[in-house]
Amino acid sequence: MIDLKRYQEAMKKLPEGAVEAEVNAETHDIVMVTVCKQELIDVQCASQTALFVRVSGEKTGYVYTQNLEEDAGKVLAQAYANSALSDKENPETMNRLADVQNYGDEQAVCDAAVLKEKAGKIASELENEIARQIENRCREGKANVTVTARLKAETYGQHTVNSHGLDVNSAKPVYILSLTGELPWKGAPVCVVLELASGDVESFDLEYAARNLAERIVWQMDPVKKFESGDYPVILSDEAVYTLFATGWQEFSACKYADGASALAGSLGEKIAGEVLSIVDDPDLGGKGFPMSCDAEGSKGEAVTLLDHGIFTGMLHNTSSAERLSCANTGNAGRRPLLFGNIATDILVTPKNFCFQPGTSSLRELEEHMGNGILITEYMDVFHTLDVSSGEFSAPCFGVRIEDGKETENLTALTVSGNFRQMLSDVLEVGRDHALRPMIDLENYGIAPCALRVASLNVSGE
Repeated sequence: MIDLKRYQEAMKKLPEGAVEAEVNAETHDIVMVTVCKQELIDVQCASQTALFVRVSGEKTGYVYTQNLEEDAGKVLAQAYANSALSDKENPETMNRLADVQNYGDEQAVCDAAVLKEKAGKIASELENEIARQIENRCREGKANVTVTARLKAETYGQHTVNSHGLDVNSAKPVYILSLTGELPWKGAPVCVVLELASGDVESFDLEYAARNLAERIVWQMDPVKKFESGDYPVILSDEAVYTLFATGWQEFSACKYADGASALAGSLGEKIAGEVLSIVDDPDLGGKGFPMSCDAEGSKGEAVTLLDHGIFTGMLHNTSSAERLSCANTGNAGRRPLLFGNIATDILVTPKNFCFQPGTSSLRELEEHMGNGILITEYMDVFHTLDVSSGEFSAPCFGVRIEDGKETENLTALTVSGNFRQMLSDVLEVGRDHALRPMIDLENYGIAPCALRVASLNVSGE
């Protein structure tokens, strides 16, 4: 826990005109190893502490610093002075609960030798299992699969204090397993990447990882481009759902809902999706997810059901949106909800662990139930596929043709398009494969997707 007593003392006498202040300290202590063929490829260690300071009067101003020795009073004064530069009309609302809470101090495994042994064992097991699955499906002889495993262990800490007496801190471990599977194939290697997240280094689902990587390698072997465009029954693989919801989760942001900037605006309490679909945002998945016991404002992370059997029942709230909509705060205040080129200081809404509730059907069973249609295997564009306001989406992708419930040919140079809200209402079935992924590139919250069988989407080809 970072000592913020100097800031607590300085907050007793805020700059003239300031009415409230907050300091959020973030710590990231990281050890990361990369292993291939039992050989240690790379070891990296990093430690970073940052302070995000905001002070409000007529508007809210920010200061970001990594200098923990700066004069606290001067930092608060600078944040308040910066409020004059804000282009927002009103100040942001801060957490006004005088809560004093310690959510734990747990450390990640930081021994590089231990992490190397774990990563090497994972890579070796997956190489053998992926090769076996590819050989069983393709019957093309021995599959010489290489798996590179990168295992990152991070202790993520937060300590937040404010001028209303709040003093909340937490330190928890999170592990990111990045797997790269590569198969030499006709002069053009097939390479796929999978990232998994967990709060426990022993809880990665390696059966899921082997199945995911093996299928995605097979789906990219010998694709054809010839395709007749049209509306088709579709299965969105869990990989495609993960990529779509890398931006699609914003439809459930209360801030966007209140601004009318979500395609779901005005429909809270209504049935907007197939009754088989439920989504929950959870603080830590029982210790197995990203550690979000408290958010960047010091609010307690609450589990919130967003979709309950197709009914839109909840949204992701920070303090400002909760006050604005007279709702309970769900503890979803954060920074960097998507990629930014600059340091993100503004408090926004982010998920914690955004989880689809799995169904009972395997991917093979989803294909059998669909009969004829297209399996969308993965999107080729992450952050430009969905217009959150309108719900319209269009994404370049790979696919597989399904005929009589069986995979027949791999397809490339496809584009799948539709409307997000209409797609939700057309969901017929949810797959059972389910694993928590870190948010693409940011690794600051998780998404746990499932495959979705959808009545119809437009699929076009060259």
